[in-house]
Amino acid sequence: MATTEEIGKRVREAREEMGMTQGDLGRRWGGRSHAAVSDIERGTTRLTASGLAELAQILNKPVTFFYGEKTSAQYLRGGRDEDGAISSRPGAEDFRKFLLQKKKEREGE
Repeated sequence: MATTEEIGKRVREAREEMGMTQGDLGRRWGGRSHAAVSDIERGTTRLTASGLAELAQILNKPVTFFYGEKTSAQYLRGGRDEDGAISSRPGAEDFRKFLLQKKKEREGE
C-alpha cells in the first residue's frame, strides 16, 4: 500500500503536470487553502477516499495513479477474466470497497 508521503508526491506530480499552483488546486477543490494542499503533498495530512476521488477528478487521473503500479495492478486483477483480459472496469463503489479492505489488512498487521 502506498504511504501518505507517496500519495502526496503523486498529487504534487499531477498538479504540476496540469500547470496548477497549490492555491489553484485548493480553490478548485472546494476552496481549500494552499497550505492544506501543501500538507497533503508533504504527507502530513492523510486523504480520505472521497477526498482522493475528488482530487483525481480535478487532476484528470485515475484514483489508482495515486497508489502506484503495484497497488493499481493488484486492483485491476480483480476485474480480469480467465485469459487475463479486463472484463469490466471496476467502478467507484468497487474501489471504495478495495480501499476499505486494504485498510483492514493494514490495521490487522
